[in-house]
Amino acid sequence: MWQHIVGGTPVSATPALILVATEPGLYVFSNLNTQNGCTALDTVVVDWTPPVEAAIAVEQISCFGENDGSIRIQHLAGGLAPIEFSVDSQNFGTNPNFSGLGPGTYPVSVRDAQGCTWQTMAVLTQPKPFSVLLTASDSLLDLGQYLFLNAQVTPPATPLTEVRWLPDGLAWTPGLLKQKLKPEETTQYEVQVTDVFGCTATAALTVVVVNYGVYAPNAILPGSVENGVFTLYAGPGIERIRLLRVFDRW
Repeated sequence: MWQHIVGGTPVSATPALILVATEPGLYVFSNLNTQNGCTALDTVVVDWTPPVEAAIAVEQISCFGENDGSIRIQHLAGGLAPIEFSVDSQNFGTNPNFSGLGPGTYPVSVRDAQGCTWQTMAVLTQPKPFSVLLTASDSLLDLGQYLFLNAQVTPPATPLTEVRWLPDGLAWTPGLLKQKLKPEETTQYEVQVTDVFGCTATAALTVVVVNYGVYAPNAILPGSVENGVFTLYAGPGIERIRLLRVFDRW
């Protein structure tokens, strides 16, 4: 006969040789010898640890292609120390915080010293791909020609919080995806766009400006052997001089 004792008072009696204990406490086994009336007693103390429980907090991935998601296991209760944690059901450790995670489904496990576990699933997602394409009206310009730049964002309807054009110091129109410039030299242009999630996309291109080069001496001395002849020097891109005027100093 098994008796469950709580606070010194029997609360249950089970006539059996084997008892499945479902509650903590003192259990007394008594065995009566019917031939001589003697009773043998033995006691067992069943200790009970509340099951391990927890909750999770998930921080999603900030931008497409990044591995900056995190899972934090918190509000731990129950279980027998030491408690270990895992997000792959294989590698357990004492740190309940997991960072540097990419997109996917993670089996979160909490395990105590007795091997009892608490499990749940955590899903990390990432925003859609975000990119920008920079195009120019031409990649080769003559000096004095206008240049038109166009930044195309994908997906097209992506809300933007910032549009920045580089290099600094040019006549940019703030906040616009289209620009009009008159370049004076070969330059690499760059556009940086930022969406509402703080994700940034960048594109760049180089536009070559051709300066054919025309050089005219700024002083001559008529009659001089060394400096008495006026010559207009030009690069191979010059076909014809349409107008040339020479003035004296006065």
